[in-house]
Amino acid sequence: MKKAKNISICILAVLCAGLAVVCVFMTFSKDKTPPEINFADIIISYTEGDDTSVLFTGVSASDLVDGDVTDRMIIKSITTERDGFATVTYAVTDKSHNVAERSKRIIYKTKPTAATTQSGTDTATTASTKKKK
Repeated sequence: MKKAKNISICILAVLCAGLAVVCVFMTFSKDKTPPEINFADIIISYTEGDDTSVLFTGVSASDLVDGDVTDRMIIKSITTERDGFATVTYAVTDKSHNVAERSKRIIYKTKPTAATTQSGTDTATTASTKKKK
């Protein structure tokens, strides 16, 4: 009886040790490296309100494990500046949920408004919205 108990304890100890080895292996072999966002050496010009697909021109993303992940990339933000430029922040994730972000400065133009130019001075014209009865 005592011998059977000792054998059972040894088997459980070996199984626990094996499970610990598997857990350590899985923890250290997990993909922890985020993708890399790359920019081609081109200048991007964007006009406010246009299709944002132009902002992906020359932008790609790759991951060591997943390969090309460009199709998973999004625009996280567009921060406009006063001097006719903006900073576009891109983000991408891989299948292991590692996230990469990278920003690029672009030429940014505001959408022309209903403004008229008189003697070199811009005068904004606004239309009032009336509720229809």
